[in-house]
Amino acid sequence: MPKILIVEDDTNISSLLKTHLEREGYQCFQAFDGVTAVEEFKRINPELVILDLMLPRLDGLEVCKIIRGKSDSYILMLTAKQEEIDKVLGLEMGADDYMIKPFSIRELLARVKVLLRRSHLVNPADSPVAGQYQSITVGSLELNPVKMEVVLNGQQVFLTALEFELLHFLIKNKGLVFKRDQLLERIWGENSYVYDRSIDRLISQLRKKIEENPDNPKRIITIWGVGYKFDENA
Repeated sequence: MPKILIVEDDTNISSLLKTHLEREGYQCFQAFDGVTAVEEFKRINPELVILDLMLPRLDGLEVCKIIRGKSDSYILMLTAKQEEIDKVLGLEMGADDYMIKPFSIRELLARVKVLLRRSHLVNPADSPVAGQYQSITVGSLELNPVKMEVVLNGQQVFLTALEFELLHFLIKNKGLVFKRDQLLERIWGENSYVYDRSIDRLISQLRKKIEENPDNPKRIITIWGVGYKFDENA
């Protein structure tokens, strides 16, 4: 049973998260300030930390930095500040994903599922499908699936776990067109809580990070009335 540490000073939000996550079968622990969060993390060593950015005693960025210095546990950051996203996801902090408040519980559960799915890939090189974890280069874009790293024109690009999963899948199947529901099932899994429009939002986020002109994309192409594809000529 995966362990999740919920670090959120709003007791209502914390209780709501705990209730829904426990219904999904996760073992949940709570901390309501940054100092307690660090102490609890050391005590329970969770697979995933859901971490609010704004915390009393020690803010979420510092907690994230401390955890990342000690562990590779996944960190899902909750923030009300759009402008903090790049800092949160940067190497100096190392969060794996983020959600902006107010957020959908359904989508949060789906993101937790994706992160914990990756945590079970202890040694991808030993996997019977190890080939899917080999590095990929497409033009000026390079992906390392094991490290979840993306480099574009020699510069590292910080993607969330879901953005990386989607990009990796599209590149492995470049030239093929996928409907929204196909992408939902592939990225979030069967019986997902996520709506079709979540794919559109994820595509938009991804384009802003890997396209020279997100309004005129050359890599991730929309096939109107059908879905999306990664251009085989990109």
